[in-house]
Amino acid sequence: MKNLLTNNMFQRLNKNQIKIIKFLREKGKRSIRGISKELGQAYSTTWKNIFWLNALNITEFETVGRSKICSLNKKFISYSDDVAEDVASKLDYKVPPGLVVAVARDWLLGDILMVAFMNKKAVIKTLVEGNVHYWSRSREKLWKKGETSGNVQILKDVYVDCDGDALLLGVEQEGVACHTGNRSCFYRILNDI
Repeated sequence: MKNLLTNNMFQRLNKNQIKIIKFLREKGKRSIRGISKELGQAYSTTWKNIFWLNALNITEFETVGRSKICSLNKKFISYSDDVAEDVASKLDYKVPPGLVVAVARDWLLGDILMVAFMNKKAVIKTLVEGNVHYWSRSREKLWKKGETSGNVQILKDVYVDCDGDALLLGVEQEGVACHTGNRSCFYRILNDI
């Protein structure tokens, strides 16, 4: 039943479910009653929406005393060393030399969060560990997103473009993605530059 729900409903999250997801991202763990009160929703509406999100593996419940606590699911995808090595070796690291473009997007809402570069080692580490790693061109070193800020990216899915020189990473972003403190690096429209 869970697979059926995932296939049929995942792309059709309703506005209340998206509000709940955004709320949990901003505020962390909360009781269902607390979520409904802060969002101005009826308790039954919140409960029903969290039930469906949980069925889709988007949220998880913990029981604390008699109250139920809801938080975002921290599960990530990962691969064996052999598979990660095989996948990484099939990518085209030509432009810029030794790197592929990596676009991070919010895995649920689809918002583009940031663009960075990955070398082969960053690709392998990301696929094996489930936390996103990039190559810093300015520091010339591998870095785990959020290693100093705590704003880590949990890998949820990966797409490769037709030329094999760019990756689209579906991530669960903890905190903000941009070093400026904005949720996304794409917070300015062209006229604001």
